[in-house]
Amino acid sequence: MLVYHPIFDIHHGLFRLCFILDHHPSKEIHIDALRILDFYFLFPYLLSSFDFTQGAGKQGRLLAGPRSKYNMTASPETLLNHLRGLNHLTLTALASKNILAPADLELGVARRTDVALPETIFDAAQERDIELASYLATKLGTIPLYGPKGLKARSHLLEYRYDPV
Repeated sequence: MLVYHPIFDIHHGLFRLCFILDHHPSKEIHIDALRILDFYFLFPYLLSSFDFTQGAGKQGRLLAGPRSKYNMTASPETLLNHLRGLNHLTLTALASKNILAPADLELGVARRTDVALPETIFDAAQERDIELASYLATKLGTIPLYGPKGLKARSHLLEYRYDPV
């Protein structure tokens, strides 16, 4: 049986990262934060274990949806770590087309440039995808990355204890 999941699809990765960045208020985000948001876009049910900021939890839990035995991952932290190379490849591809600023990418920041994307690129997005990307970019994507109340700590996906604060 052939099973498809967008996690390993580079073209879907391009779509996801552009989709999240285009919904972010500043169109600029740290690469690790973008990786976390992308991971939650792929596995929204994992939002149920996120430590939400005040006022963001209700919508986040609604978007998480129910867990089932068919959408479980053994170790989200390990899976996110395995995706580092694929995320790097996707970000580099976007920078090579000047969709992301190459100089900022070298500094660890994904910044959307003014290069226009094809108008039809987001046509395949479903209403739930739009709502999820908007939520992730505006509610979670604006949380500082570092510190005990940062995005890394709240998600429990990346190590945060040794970060500069």
